[in-house]
Amino acid sequence: MTKLIYICHIINGENDGGMARNRAFYNYFSNRNSEIYNLYNKNIGIRILNLAIFIFHFFYFKDKKILIHLGTIFTIFPKAILRTKIGLYCFYQFFKRLSKKNILYLEVNDLPYEQAIDLNLKVENFYLKLQDVIFDKNLSVSYVFASHEMAKYILKKYSINSSKSQVIINGAPKMEKRRDNNKILKSYQSFDLKYIYVGTLNEGRGIDELIILFQNLNSYLFLVGVGGEWLNERLKNINNIIYLGSFDEQQAMEITSECDFGIMHYDSSKFYYNLCYPTKNSFYISAGINVVSTKLVESQNVISKYNIFLFEDFNKWKKIIDNPLQYFEDLDEINEYIKGQFYWNNILENLKI
Repeated sequence: MTKLIYICHIINGENDGGMARNRAFYNYFSNRNSEIYNLYNKNIGIRILNLAIFIFHFFYFKDKKILIHLGTIFTIFPKAILRTKIGLYCFYQFFKRLSKKNILYLEVNDLPYEQAIDLNLKVENFYLKLQDVIFDKNLSVSYVFASHEMAKYILKKYSINSSKSQVIINGAPKMEKRRDNNKILKSYQSFDLKYIYVGTLNEGRGIDELIILFQNLNSYLFLVGVGGEWLNERLKNINNIIYLGSFDEQQAMEITSECDFGIMHYDSSKFYYNLCYPTKNSFYISAGINVVSTKLVESQNVISKYNIFLFEDFNKWKKIIDNPLQYFEDLDEINEYIKGQFYWNNILENLKI
């Protein structure tokens, strides 16, 4: 059996949704007949060496089965290079050769151009040119998308045959046995309901809207994730909203499991949020808690059949949080069967490569 060549960039210590997905793929292929090229290392010298070894082997790749993450492209061709005409041309030749001489699968977690627009990031036109290359229908590339809506959008926009795509949604690990020494939430009054938001906490990601909503309510809101240092000052005079910090995935899941409800607050008016399937959906499910979520198209497509999330417009959340049992009483309990549908190991078994 021919080994799969898996090309990735695993950044230890980074816990955002995209890297959690990359790490899940890495763990999956580490236990299979795969040849792995992890091109990232925090030591710049080792990173250059890894890249040099990969480029050397690249010229000998022929009739191989190869999977590469879209994000890994930026490790091979940094943005500073792709912004130039010659850099983009070199990437085109690289990608064309890789797809022409091999069976190539491109894993697509995010769409850089569309994501930048809706997340208020720097929108650069080279992203569009890059996407024109990687989604060229004339190239022999198959795609592994992170959501059904993303696949539908790309296949239509670039006139790609649906037979060249598959969807592997973002999953979550199974929560390990709880540790007896987890006392992070023990000091908070048990009779107050505990809501939790787990994810990137950078300003401009809708966190301030949650603070405004919760600051006058009789429930706790816990915030967990990277990029939340600004919250220490913002929450100085608010007692029921607590920034706990950033934790590894298992400890964050353990903390989440001690809460009553999860928060999935993405702006449903933005195109990209409806296109993607957020990792935190599966994370909350694995932790075993019901969730109040804005009405996101892809999230509803995947989760509604289980009746475990309450999907409602954000302007109605105050009424829900004031009387949660009235609104959540008809939701089903998240049992082991439902959790199993969102574990990474089970999801990745559906990968057809």
